[in-house]
Amino acid sequence: MRKKNKDLLVDRLVMLDPHIVVNNTDHKKLIAKVADADPAKGRVNLQFNDGSYGEYGEHMALTLYPKAALLHVLHVEGKSLNLDDYRQVTEVVKAALAGDHEQALILAAENQITFDLCLVNCSDFREMKNRLGESKRQRLK
Repeated sequence: MRKKNKDLLVDRLVMLDPHIVVNNTDHKKLIAKVADADPAKGRVNLQFNDGSYGEYGEHMALTLYPKAALLHVLHVEGKSLNLDDYRQVTEVVKAALAGDHEQALILAAENQITFDLCLVNCSDFREMKNRLGESKRQRLK
């Protein structure tokens, strides 16, 4: 059964983009779970660890790339990264594969390289997952 667009994000851990949200250097406080999503309006309702809620544009909420994309980035981009950056990207991928998405988000936000290679906004994530689903359905025909 195919998930609806809104269901792709619901219950997914995200981080508010620290480049947009000013005066907050504690990345852990920027992490929330998507409680509800409205793809037509491009909005997500987030529940933070302290129990508070907030509504944001999908472009402001970042999530990890799908695991297959993270592995692809590590394989393809890894060759051009210096050793320290490669290790940091590897740590993000390890945390994501282990299911520790909160730690993976925190690690991904630590520097610009991991930020750019491992995080995607929710709108682009939805589009990416829909394209992956379409290509899978085409292969199964």
